[in-house]
Amino acid sequence: AMQISGKIQSSELSSLERRVGDLVDAFKAELIKIIKDDFVSLVVLADTEGPCSPCGACRQVMYELLPVSADIILANMKGEFKVTNTNELLPFAFGSEDLK
Repeated sequence: AMQISGKIQSSELSSLERRVGDLVDAFKAELIKIIKDDFVSLVVLADTEGPCSPCGACRQVMYELLPVSADIILANMKGEFKVTNTNELLPFAFGSEDLK
């Protein structure tokens, strides 16, 4: 649940948070399964107006798991795309170097 001004918001929000958390956990599990030493790129594809951009939680997962050199290709079903990387997607990211 989210707390705003000392009040706990509805359980609907908690349910949404759980679903988003489950989705991020599933995304992280899939990335762990597919990432190898020779991992080159990841495509984020959706039926959107412009190239699909991942949410902040998924960006953090990508930052933690993908090699720095990996291309992240944001695309849509129309063939529009943008090539980026984890540093561009998540500037000032929290990483393992912050735990030292």
